[in-house]
Amino acid sequence: SDPNGQGITPVTTTGNTVFITQVQQQVPITITTNPPGLGVIVDGVSYASSPQSFQWTPGSSHSINVTTPQGSNGTRYTFASWSDSGAQNHTITAPTSAATYTASFQTSYLLTTSASNGTIQPSPSSPDGYYSSGSSVQLTAIPNSGFQFAGWSGSITGSTNPTSISMTAPRSVTASFTSPQSVTITTTPSGLGITVDGVPYTSPQSFQWTAGSSHTISATTPQGSNGTRHTFTSWSDSGAQTHTITAPASAATFTASFQTSYLLTTTASPAGGGSIQASPSSADGYYPSGSSVQLTATPNSGSQFAGWGGSASGSTNPTSVSMTAPRAVTASFTSTAQTVTVSTSPAGLGVIVDGTSYASSPQSFHWTAGSSHTISVL
Repeated sequence: SDPNGQGITPVTTTGNTVFITQVQQQVPITITTNPPGLGVIVDGVSYASSPQSFQWTPGSSHSINVTTPQGSNGTRYTFASWSDSGAQNHTITAPTSAATYTASFQTSYLLTTSASNGTIQPSPSSPDGYYSSGSSVQLTAIPNSGFQFAGWSGSITGSTNPTSISMTAPRSVTASFTSPQSVTITTTPSGLGITVDGVPYTSPQSFQWTAGSSHTISATTPQGSNGTRHTFTSWSDSGAQTHTITAPASAATFTASFQTSYLLTTTASPAGGGSIQASPSSADGYYPSGSSVQLTATPNSGSQFAGWGGSASGSTNPTSVSMTAPRAVTASFTSTAQTVTVSTSPAGLGVIVDGTSYASSPQSFHWTAGSSHTISVL
């Protein structure tokens, strides 16, 4: 008999029994995982990592198993299949040649999200936060009432909302929310035109902006009507006429200052009676608000200045007007020639005026006041 179960066969010779040992050749068997390095259980013994190699007798039975899931630090490995298509825990028969049995795992990564004053909504959703390796997850930041989304940090950056993240490793994402700040864009004087982020407005205009967001402000120049003109001079933050601002963390006002000018219109009446000289002169007739302009009426030959009308009055020449509003001034001129009639009584008799004989009278003349003339009769 074979007392040790080692393939010992008894042989009987004359008077003696001889045992001949038949030793079977063992074969190398490897138990491993994909990805490598994961734990396996072989014949009830747990091994913390793989691959593990064994020498087994062909035909012998062995159990192979894996723990699932396994992993740490946001990486999870879930059993998928054995290379021999066996169940997670099953028995194999040692083959007659070297062999490898591989347990394949699906790798998943943990997506951790955090937010204050709002929430993050992932799509697709996951009951435990784990996603298959290589999958893409869309993240949407949803602010609570009274707050605005400010930006992403952690595994993604920027302020695009929604945004997407690729699950090629464990990911941690934070959404920041801020309370919008009131920012006022205005002008001095008030009520003038401004442009904010490309949209025209009449000032003042108030906006609710997220701290740190960028915006463009601009002042139209010149602007105005009806003899009033406003020319841009400066912004309260010293920026250019058109420039970009960053919304502050508290309420703020940005003011565009303008210089106000008024139109001075002058007219001579009648047009041929004379002219008006303004000092200082202006190329287009506009003067800064509050400035004083001296006006001098100059009569043409045969005319004399009579007085001012419109925004000036009286007959003082020169005179001054204060440019606190649009002004229109008229200088009136009269002819210096007076009508003088030379006549006789009874009428119709002849007269001589300045050496010229007139057969009948009366005769009328236009003479400059103060000039000398001779008159006589025939």
